Amino acid sequence: MRPLAEATAGWLLIRLRVPVERAEILAAELWDLGALGLEETEPQPGEAELSVFFPPAGPEPEGFAPVVAAARARVTERTLVPPADWLARYRELSRPLPLGRGFLADPRDADDADAAAGVEGRRTLRLPARTAFGTGSHESTRLAVELLEDDPPEGERVLDVGTGSGVLAYVALALGARHVVALDVDPAASLVAGQIAALNDLSPSLLVGDVSCLRSAPLFDRILVNIIPAHWLPAGAALAGLLAPAGRLVVSGLLGSQREEVAGALASLGLSPVAERTDGEWLGLRMVRGPGTGPS
Repeated sequence: MRPLAEATAGWLLIRLRVPVERAEILAAELWDLGALGLEETEPQPGEAELSVFFPPAGPEPEGFAPVVAAARARVTERTLVPPADWLARYRELSRPLPLGRGFLADPRDADDADAAAGVEGRRTLRLPARTAFGTGSHESTRLAVELLEDDPPEGERVLDVGTGSGVLAYVALALGARHVVALDVDPAASLVAGQIAALNDLSPSLLVGDVSCLRSAPLFDRILVNIIPAHWLPAGAALAGLLAPAGRLVVSGLLGSQREEVAGALASLGLSPVAERTDGEWLGLRMVRGPGTGPS
């Protein structure tokens, strides 16, 4: 979501040990707290180690201690490390990855010698790694793409909430959406998304703000949300109010263990599950406004 700054003072590196089943959700929380980079390893069965990089201005960001305690994690190291362009190294070593059934996510620089190489039957999306998150490689993004491919938004008005680098907005446009609004509270995300949109010759409407900046009326046929539930579920009623009759809500970024909580909260808003997909411990749901036919 945020550009990795060329800091001259280096970064604050914090290493944590956490039960492996809680590592993914803790990682997501740390991104939201402003992490500039994160590496996960599993040094021993049942326990993960997260190496998290923050700006060096303070000991740790506000809110760090509560999310670490909730995950039953412990800090094993705090240190300052010298500056390095890790994203440049990542772009140098990375290769395109399949995304859904019909796309290829290419995180390399657009001017790489073989950047034009693609795969027959897949549309290449140029997603150069300029940000801490958002190259289409995460399970939650892949689940959302698959749910879109299962039910393409042809001719629809689409809202992508928490768009980041814009991956889901581009996929929706490529699948035939009539108009896509890509919304994010982070101004830097919109800047990056605009640059990447130009690389892919796609034009979502980029908007900085939260859901409250949209007028309250059924504006969209489809809403896409790939964010951990704690950061969007409180705005669930506002999102439901933006959906047209029989509109669909695609949610990803949740763990399988959170299914009943999320589906129950959305059911109280008149949304019923009609499809779901899983990838490891991650879950994606497609909900419809009005009575549903049950998960497929």
